[in-house]
Amino acid sequence: CKQINRIVQRAQTDDLYGAAVDPLTGLQADTNVQGEVQQQLDVLCNTLMLRAFCGASNNVICAVASEEEPLPRSCADVMGYDTSSSDGYNIYQSGEYVAVFDPIDGSKNIDSSLPVGTVFGIYRSPEGVKVGKDGWSLDSFLQRGTKMVASGYCLYS
Repeated sequence: CKQINRIVQRAQTDDLYGAAVDPLTGLQADTNVQGEVQQQLDVLCNTLMLRAFCGASNNVICAVASEEEPLPRSCADVMGYDTSSSDGYNIYQSGEYVAVFDPIDGSKNIDSSLPVGTVFGIYRSPEGVKVGKDGWSLDSFLQRGTKMVASGYCLYS
């Protein structure tokens, strides 16, 4: 959240306002799972959150789901490990938790200098749920809010 706060504070001076554009094609970025056009801040902060949950979790988080991506991802994939090899697969597959998040909730507000925030939650993978070769099971993410073991919201304005 501290890194995202610094980025949000400098969004105007660093020209991070507006819709994300693919640097290779020059076309506007995809829409997220809510049907909203991804903003530059969404894309940048999504990468930070993915790496923060997967890289700093001491391998307790095995997978993550972001509002900015259509499907959950294994932490082995996020961190660049080849999931077909036993190294990357075994390092992250043993994690007991999955994280869900929206890296910049209200990102369209940034252009108007209105507050935005980061929302996240952590669930324990249910007992008996088998983790596939991707390092996650959809059932791990489709749980009631009462099953959440931790959650948080960081507000930036």
